Amino acid sequence: MATDFKDLIKLIQSAVDKFNDQIPGIQKSLLDNIRMQLKEVDTKGDNIAINTKNVRLIAQIKSKLEKIMLTPEYKKSVKQFVTTFEDITKFQNSYFEQLEEKFKPSKLGAEIKKQAMQAVVEKLTENGLSANVTAGIEDLLRKNITGGQAYSSLDNNLQNYLIDNKTGEGQLQRYTKQITTDALNQYSGQYTQIVSSDLDFEWFRYYGSNIETTRPFCLACTKKKFIHISEMPDLIKGKFPEFREFDGVINEKTGLPAGLIAGTDVSNFMINRGGYNCAHQLRPISEDLVPKDYLTRVYNTPEYKRWKSKK
Repeated sequence: MATDFKDLIKLIQSAVDKFNDQIPGIQKSLLDNIRMQLKEVDTKGDNIAINTKNVRLIAQIKSKLEKIMLTPEYKKSVKQFVTTFEDITKFQNSYFEQLEEKFKPSKLGAEIKKQAMQAVVEKLTENGLSANVTAGIEDLLRKNITGGQAYSSLDNNLQNYLIDNKTGEGQLQRYTKQITTDALNQYSGQYTQIVSSDLDFEWFRYYGSNIETTRPFCLACTKKKFIHISEMPDLIKGKFPEFREFDGVINEKTGLPAGLIAGTDVSNFMINRGGYNCAHQLRPISEDLVPKDYLTRVYNTPEYKRWKSKK
């Protein structure tokens, strides 16, 4: 029997890494092209002159940005990336077939996959890139040029936006990394949720590799290992020993552990998991894999008894 999601997580991470490996080169091309076009800007001493020619230059630069990003090679990589949804579905189906004989893929799962694929294509192409990358470049150019800022200041701002922002990644890289990571992991989580609901799975394991930037909530959940569905209301509020052990804090605005997406609750926890850019998965498991002392403790809690009475 398949006992972990190791291969699934590797599959997702490999697809994310492969797609994003190309992005630093695209960002450099963007910066180089903008700098070349900005050689035409009129200056007044060390500052940018505020005139019609310079304002028009903003529109000229903007019109070329999309062409630089949406190369045939980039479009091909987007097309290749979305095939990962099919690979995830095959893995999930194989896993659930081994876990439960009566499992059969549903039409609902197929429709969710179709919509997830369409959504990620939109986010990685024209509309998504325009709203989340080129709009920022245009705004930066407009503020600096119409404000008559120093030319060196404009160049530094462009450098920081496209190459060296606070995360060490440019804006395009930061955007595509989040979109690709969340698209695949959230789809996998949503597929798990649908099947788990249909087959009445009760026990789960929070699975995935922890890295330097892993949130305390995810560190706590992976250490906890076994999660019964009746524990989830307290889990997403940070009310469990492991969360305190990792010095987890609650976001005052959301009332949830820091990092969790606002609005995360029991109904969408399998999808949202630890928040944006989270690469962990909630894996359904057989009760047989849960230690007996853990089963006894959970089955004697008021939370379990309340959950059981509502089934």
